[in-house]
Amino acid sequence: MKKYLMVLMIAVCALVVAGNAMAYIVPDDLALDFRTTAWTGAYNNPFWTVGDVTATALPQGSLLFQANDDGLGILGGEPDEVDHEEQLSVVINLGMSLSGVWITDLFTRSDGADPVNGEYGSVLINGLDTYYFMGINSDQGNGDQYVSFGGAKLVTSALFQIEGGTNNNDFSVAGFTRVPEPATMMLLGLGMLGLAGVWRKFKK
Repeated sequence: MKKYLMVLMIAVCALVVAGNAMAYIVPDDLALDFRTTAWTGAYNNPFWTVGDVTATALPQGSLLFQANDDGLGILGGEPDEVDHEEQLSVVINLGMSLSGVWITDLFTRSDGADPVNGEYGSVLINGLDTYYFMGINSDQGNGDQYVSFGGAKLVTSALFQIEGGTNNNDFSVAGFTRVPEPATMMLLGLGMLGLAGVWRKFKK
C-alpha cells in the first residue's frame, strides 16, 4: 500500500509542477523570444525586425525597450514597460502557429487601487480575438504570467495594451509559445503514467 501511495504522490507532484511551470516560470524555448540577443537592437528604436517579425512602439514617436530578462516594453512613462498611453505592436508577415504568450512585470497594484485585478492588460490577436491578463494571477516574484490562446492559432499580428484604470498599470512581453510545450507536456505525461500505473495496481 505504501508503494502505491508513493507512486500516487509522485504523479500528483509532477502534475503540480507542470501547472506551476505554466503559470509562473517563463521557459527558455519560446517559439518567438523577445529576450534573446537578436532583439537587443530594438532598444531605443521605434521598430525592430528579426526575420519575418516586426515589433513597433506606439503611438508614433515612441521607442522600444528590450531586456534579456523581461523582453519588450516601451520607453516612456514607465521607462521599460507598456503603460497607459502606449501600445506594442507585433506583426508576423508569414504568420506563425502559436499557442499563447508570456507576460512579465505584471503585478498586483502597489497603490491598492484595483485589488481585484491588479495590473490589467490585453493582447488583440489578428485584430479579432482579445485575451486579457491580470496581475492578481501572476507570480509576484517577476510578475510572470502565461496567457493561453486555447490551442494553436495562426498569428499574423498582436497588439498589446493596458486595460482598466490608466494609472500604474504596466507590463512587458517575453514572447510566444507553440503547441505543444515540450517540458510541460513531458511532466503532464509522467503524471498521467503514474496515475495509470496506480489505477492498474488497484484493479488487480
